[in-house]
Amino acid sequence: MYVECELWRHVKRCPFRPHIGDEVLPTHKDVIENGRMLLYGAEQDKKLEVDIDPDLRAVVIDHMRLGFILDLVTSDALILRFGAAMLRKSGPTNSKRIAQRMRQMARLKMQVNKDPTFQLWQVYLS
Repeated sequence: MYVECELWRHVKRCPFRPHIGDEVLPTHKDVIENGRMLLYGAEQDKKLEVDIDPDLRAVVIDHMRLGFILDLVTSDALILRFGAAMLRKSGPTNSKRIAQRMRQMARLKMQVNKDPTFQLWQVYLS
C-alpha cells in the first residue's frame, strides 16, 4: 500500500499501467484524481431511495430547466452519482457541462426504454 505522496512509486512499477510509446508517466495529480474517481464510482448506496448530493443540487440541479428530462435525472441514482462524481472531479466552474452530460444520459435512458431491442440488454446488464 502506498501513501498519497508516494503514489508515484506504484505508478512507476504497476503491471497494469498502459504502455506508452514515449514513456511519459502521468502526473501526481492525474493518478490521485483517477483513483478517486474509481472509488466514487464503486461506492455502494446504503438506502433504496434516491438521495441527491446537496452540492450537486445547489450547483447543478437547481439551475436545470424544469421538465421531463429533469424528472428522469432526479429519479435515477446512477445519473445522480455520475453528476456528483463529475462535480467532485471538475468543481463548480463546470456546472453547465455536468448538467449537459446528465441530460444526455437521461435522453439515452429514455431512448433505451423506448426501443424493444434494447430492453433485451437489460436482462444481461442486471
